[in-house]
Amino acid sequence: MSPVSLFVDRMQQELSHSPDTLFYLSTDSAEAKETLISHFGENRILFQPDIELSRDSKKGIEDAYVDMLCLSKTKHIYGSYWSSFSAVAASIGGIEKETLISGR
Repeated sequence: MSPVSLFVDRMQQELSHSPDTLFYLSTDSAEAKETLISHFGENRILFQPDIELSRDSKKGIEDAYVDMLCLSKTKHIYGSYWSSFSAVAASIGGIEKETLISGR
């Protein structure tokens, strides 16, 4: 319901209004991370470099928690459909979250 292409489009829109924008990437998808970095470059996409993407280990859970706290300190969150992760990060930070859904 929230393909990476929606994030690419929304990020391009953001850059057209604010060319100096940096994005913090919080994902458990190696493919999404690769796509966004290849599209926007490592200088524009901030992320934890050695994150454990699996949430089935202690390190993976700890890395996800750090990601959530970092995400909560951003100005705005673009979240995936049905993502409690982005909703909680927005709540912690008291910031707006926009859910990107196909067909909207």
